[in-house]
Amino acid sequence: MHQVSHSTHAWQHLPCVLNHVYTLQVTVDLPEGFTPTCMAHPDTYLNKVVIGSQEGKLQLWNFLSGKMLYEFSGLGEGAVKCITPSPALDVVGVGLSAGYASATSVSCVVSCMQARCQ
Repeated sequence: MHQVSHSTHAWQHLPCVLNHVYTLQVTVDLPEGFTPTCMAHPDTYLNKVVIGSQEGKLQLWNFLSGKMLYEFSGLGEGAVKCITPSPALDVVGVGLSAGYASATSVSCVVSCMQARCQ
């Protein structure tokens, strides 16, 4: 039986003279029913990441506080397969397994554009 971890870890990289040291900064415990598939750090979002899930939702997290700020749903059908920051401020591109793609505003919590590839 395969056990899925619902924790995400943030590490700080501290370069030293002879070797590299990584120290654990925070552990984020994701809720049950949210299986992470990908993650992106939007430009200008200090200490925040967007995490996509197998269930087709996105969550915006503050990594330093370990708190979820918002959950986005209704992006389309299928699992979130990729997230990429956009050159447009506050917008991320989201790709779903069922062929949907959307440009989603993280600040307004709205899908700016949605398309389906067939």
